[in-house]
Amino acid sequence: MNKFMGIISRIPFGSTTSIGLDIGTDSIKFLKLKRKGGSYELLSYGMASVSHLKTKPLEEQSAALSDILAELLKGEKKGTEIFTAVSGSQVTIKTINIPRMPKAEFEKAILWISRKHISVPLEEANFDYKILGEIEERKIIKYEVMIVAAEKGLINDQVGLYRKTGLKVGGISVTPFALWNLLGMTKTGPPSIAWLDIGARFATIAVFQDHILKFSREILTAGDSITESIKSFTSLLDEEAFSDEDAERLKKEYGLSGQDVRPEIARSITPVIVRLIDEVQRSFSFYQQRHPEVSIEKIYLTGGTARLKGLPAVMEERLGIDVEVINPFKKIKIGLSPMETAKLNELAPAFSVATGLALSGGERINLLPTEIKEQRAIAPLIPVLRVSAISLIAILSLLYLYAAAQVKADRKLLNIWKTTIQTFTAKAPAPQQIKEKIDRINRMKKTIERLEERGPIEPFILKEIANILPESIALKSLSISYFEEFQIEKTAGENRGSAGQEPAKKAMRFQIEGTVCGEEASLEVVLTRFMIALDSSPFLKNPVLMSQKRNVLNGTNVLAFELRCDLQ
Repeated sequence: MNKFMGIISRIPFGSTTSIGLDIGTDSIKFLKLKRKGGSYELLSYGMASVSHLKTKPLEEQSAALSDILAELLKGEKKGTEIFTAVSGSQVTIKTINIPRMPKAEFEKAILWISRKHISVPLEEANFDYKILGEIEERKIIKYEVMIVAAEKGLINDQVGLYRKTGLKVGGISVTPFALWNLLGMTKTGPPSIAWLDIGARFATIAVFQDHILKFSREILTAGDSITESIKSFTSLLDEEAFSDEDAERLKKEYGLSGQDVRPEIARSITPVIVRLIDEVQRSFSFYQQRHPEVSIEKIYLTGGTARLKGLPAVMEERLGIDVEVINPFKKIKIGLSPMETAKLNELAPAFSVATGLALSGGERINLLPTEIKEQRAIAPLIPVLRVSAISLIAILSLLYLYAAAQVKADRKLLNIWKTTIQTFTAKAPAPQQIKEKIDRINRMKKTIERLEERGPIEPFILKEIANILPESIALKSLSISYFEEFQIEKTAGENRGSAGQEPAKKAMRFQIEGTVCGEEASLEVVLTRFMIALDSSPFLKNPVLMSQKRNVLNGTNVLAFELRCDLQ
C-alpha cells in the first residue's frame, strides 16, 4: 500500500498549487507556489508575528495560533494543500546504518532497530524514514538511513491548528528536509556544504554531501538568545531597560557592524554569535569524525537572523569557510507587483523553510497519520475515475464477452491438467520440503538437549528459541537471571512524565551467547534477523545486543555475540 501511495503521489495532474507554512516562536511565514513541469511561480505570501504568545499558557497559544492562521490564510482557496514542519524536543532525527536486505525484511528491521534511537515508544510516535544511500563498513554493504519520529500528540496538535482555515494538510516534515528541497532546486555549490538556518528559538545545522542530506542537529543558540543578550548587557550599563521590541529593533538596525554608532550593541551580540559558531564547529567535528574524508567547503545562511549585519563576515573569519546568505526565490518566478517583490526579497532568507516546504509535495519525509496520507494519495484519482467510468464499463463488457468465450476451452484444459497432476502426485517421492522440515526438527531437538544440559529451563522457552534459531547460528550458552520490574501507571489528569510505580515483581531475563558462521557480508544480517524474531515472539521481548566480535576460525568467518531478552 505504501508503495502504491508513493507512485500515485508522484503522478502529475497538470499544474499543482501548494502552501509552505513555517510556524516559528517569533513569527509565522507562508507562501504559495504554483508548480508546472519543472518551473515554479510564487503566487502569494504572508507573515504574522506571534512573539506575544510566548508568555501565554499552551491552551491559549493553540487557540490564538489557530485564529491567526485562519486570518492569515483566509484568502486562499479551500482545499489547497499545506506543507509544514515540526521541531523541538518531541522530534527525533538520527542517521543509522542497517545491513542491506530484501525490502520486506528491511521494513521490519527499520522499525525494530529504530526503537532504541527514539525517546518514546514507537507506538506513541509518527515515524518515517529516508534511505540516503549505501555505504561499506568492513566489507559489508549497508543502507544509510535517516529516521524521523515525532510524538503523536505534537502531530495531532499541528493537524488541529488548520481546521479553521479550510485547507488540507498535505505533509508534515522537519526543517533539514525542507532545506534539502531548497538545495535540490538550485543544484549548485561544491560537493560538501552546510546549511545553517537561524530562527528565533532554534538554529538548525544540516550537512549535505553531493546534494544528499547526511547529518542534522538543532542548536538552542538562536535569534532570541541575541535579543536577550542585548537586553541584559544594556541593563548592566545602567541604561533604561529595553523591551523585547526595542532590543529586536536594535539587533536588526546595528547587528555586528554598528561599532562606531552603537558599540554596546555589537559587544552584547558578539558572545552569543561566538557561542553559536562554536556549536557549528562542534557539529562539523562530530560529522567529520565519522567522515574524515569530508571537508565542509561552504555554508549557506537562512532564517530571520541570517540578515544580522556583519554575521557572514564574522563566521567566515572564525570558521575559515565561505559563507553566503541565500535568497530562496532565485529560481522562482515571482508573480507580484514590483513593490511587493522588492519587499519580499528583503525578507527572503526568513522564508527559506516555508519555500522548501512548499517545494516538498509531501515526499521524502511525511509525519502525517497513515489514514490522512492514504486519503491524500487516493484524492487525485477520484476525478480521473469519474471521467473514465463509462469507458471502463465498455472495456469490462468486452473483456467479459472474451472471457466467456474462453471459459469452456479453459475448463476442458484444466480437467486434463488436474488428471495429470493427480497421477504425478501419487507416484512422486516425498517432497524436498518435508525432508528439510525433518532436518529442522532434528536440529531443534539437538539444540534443546544441549541447552537442557546447562540447567532447568521451561520447555516451551527452549522450543521457542530453537524454533526461531537460524541454521547458521550456534548457541554457546543460555542462562537465566531475575530482576525487579516496576509497572509504570499514569493516573488521570497527570502530565507526561509524572507517574506512580506499582510494587516490583520478579521478571525473568535470558542471557544468550552464540556464534554466527557464514559469509562475512551476511553475519550481521543473520544476527539482526534472529533478534527481530526474538522480539516478534509471543514469549520474549526487548532483545538487546550486549557485545559482538568478529573472527576467522579454520577459514570460516565467525561473529561471536552476547545478547539478552526478557520473558513476556
